[in-house]
Amino acid sequence: MKQILNQTLLNIVPDTAKTILDLGCGEGLLGEALKKRQDCTVTGIEINTASAKPLAQRLDQVLIGEALEIVPKLENKFDCIILGDVLEHLAHPQQLLIALRGIITTTGHLATCIPNVQHWSIIYGLMKGYWTYQDHGILDKTHLRFYTRQSYEELLLSTGYSVIDQAEIHVRQGNAPDDFILALRGIGICGERFKQQSQVYQYVHLARPMEEWTSPAS
Repeated sequence: MKQILNQTLLNIVPDTAKTILDLGCGEGLLGEALKKRQDCTVTGIEINTASAKPLAQRLDQVLIGEALEIVPKLENKFDCIILGDVLEHLAHPQQLLIALRGIITTTGHLATCIPNVQHWSIIYGLMKGYWTYQDHGILDKTHLRFYTRQSYEELLLSTGYSVIDQAEIHVRQGNAPDDFILALRGIGICGERFKQQSQVYQYVHLARPMEEWTSPAS
């Protein structure tokens, strides 16, 4: 599948960031755009070895392998770490988020993008008995974790990050059917609130590490 630049994620990355780590950087399109936009160095981590060549042409440094194996070995600290559609692929995303605290500066930022499982098409299909994995999208067959905005922000909070900004990505899939919204009202769910949240395809967050936080493992 041809990769495209996530403009919303690009926009939320602070233009003051000088040292950037992009995990799951794909072909390096985001890092390349950041280097054109601002004075920065971009290090990429990517598990797909086929991406090594294009990455070497676009980024300052390329590390191929599992993020959880690479991150603890890094000695440099970064003032922005990007996780674009990464955490939903991990069995234990909290382990990576905690590990990243060791390589992010005290004033650094974490920029992330995650799919929204509360999208109306997923719930509508589930109520009709369908939960069908696909080659891409919210029900990508490689996804191991699923989040709503609330559950994702709880994950960030539990791993020592506070959200300071948030954006939404919408796709042209239409809106939830009116009869669906009416049915939800009948069981006490706020139709307008659901209609708003269920139109979001992906959430983009900007967070910062908390100064005072104790790891659950401590």
